[in-house]
Amino acid sequence: MKECKENQVVKACSEQDIIFPSMDSCIGVVCILQDGDRWATHCVQDHGCSKVIDTMQNGIGAKKVVSVLVLGNIDFWGTELESQKELVTKYKISDSDYMKMQRELEQRNLTHNLPAAKTYLSKLFGCDKTKVYFARCSGNVRQGGTEITSSRDDVTKIGW
Repeated sequence: MKECKENQVVKACSEQDIIFPSMDSCIGVVCILQDGDRWATHCVQDHGCSKVIDTMQNGIGAKKVVSVLVLGNIDFWGTELESQKELVTKYKISDSDYMKMQRELEQRNLTHNLPAAKTYLSKLFGCDKTKVYFARCSGNVRQGGTEITSSRDDVTKIGW
């Protein structure tokens, strides 16, 4: 089993599970490669995804990504994996009215824009957009937050 903590990137062979501890407002991004290996990263709201995604892409290199799974609290992230702070800055959303700000953020999150998110991720990782999947946070609540496991069984569950 490989553990992917906040702001980390890990590589797992096809026989290994990847566990994402403390997935409260975070997301995990898992790339399944043609050879069955998986690369994963654990994005947190305070830091966003861009740096860890770059690190993951460098690790993947020229290998073929056949599928992408984004899992965790996907309601808090933008279609291009932007954190809420990044969305506020990108779209110049005023924070003077909290409820209005939340409504605007909701309209920009990836769950309201799945086709755009699938297109973005398929281009980012070079896979078919029909092979980009999303899963809301599900797992065991333990000390330190919600824990999610991306297991080799996911391959069977969603048809990888």
